[in-house]
Amino acid sequence: MKKLLFLLLLVMLLPCNVPAENARGKDGSCMSGQSEMKKIQAGQPHSLVWVVSDSKNGTISYEVAMQDGKLFVERSKGGKKTGIYVHPDLLQDFAACVRECRLEEWADFLEVKKSAGRAGCYVELGFADKRAPVSFRTGDLSALCDEQLARYKKAEKAFFSFADAVLARAEKAQSTVPAITEFFMVLSGPCSNEVYEVYCRLDKTGFVPVARTESGYGTPSVQEAAAADAWIADFARLLDKYQVTGWNGFSESDKDVLDGDSFSMRISYAGGQKVQASGYMKFPDNFAGFRTDVKGLFDRLGLTRDE
Repeated sequence: MKKLLFLLLLVMLLPCNVPAENARGKDGSCMSGQSEMKKIQAGQPHSLVWVVSDSKNGTISYEVAMQDGKLFVERSKGGKKTGIYVHPDLLQDFAACVRECRLEEWADFLEVKKSAGRAGCYVELGFADKRAPVSFRTGDLSALCDEQLARYKKAEKAFFSFADAVLARAEKAQSTVPAITEFFMVLSGPCSNEVYEVYCRLDKTGFVPVARTESGYGTPSVQEAAAADAWIADFARLLDKYQVTGWNGFSESDKDVLDGDSFSMRISYAGGQKVQASGYMKFPDNFAGFRTDVKGLFDRLGLTRDE
């Protein structure tokens, strides 16, 4: 009796995997049985990068990704790159698009080296958790069989259409872009780290300026709030007051000081003007007053740094 129970337990523990065939299945689909692409597991998609290149159309790339807590959509085509931040609510539509792409069905695609004059692609899907990204690369899409190519084209159309629709909506909403489209300043020291940021996000009503702060190291405290037109106007006047555009190109440091304070700053205006400056124990004139006034403006929105 003990031997019988032992045999039953052994059978239950044996693996029941069946080797995949390296030939066409009974339904006529082409199955390779060889792939480095793992099936997508349940979970929130975090990013999707899709790059297609060929000698006729050049390189076209699309990306949707969470970057520092902000959802970013970008397209690069014909040497022109367009990128915007969008409302996080769009993550639901993005997840639906990923499901429509059904990338798990690509598990039978072989990786093929680049062929001259042939269209190739690279696709990578990332997740919000620590799971390894799912990726696919082929240097020659024509190497796929008809059924595989149909699956690929359907997925490509779904993702490209999703991103194109978002960017088209952004083009129609250009009249709502505020005067300052981006402000980013990080202040770092031995015992503190502060980030003050303003960015332009596409919402249902158009582009909306958003103020954001981070404080602390490791897992920082992040706070965010919509910035009204009056607040943005005050912020623009503050930049003019300190003539911040004159700081562009500032880059100085005192290497003799250890564990000192540093800053890094960048600004983008709707007209295309940009300002970039940084320093370590060296700061532009009146920087201390500017720093204090910036903090005061963010305090007005309740984005105070936790002490």
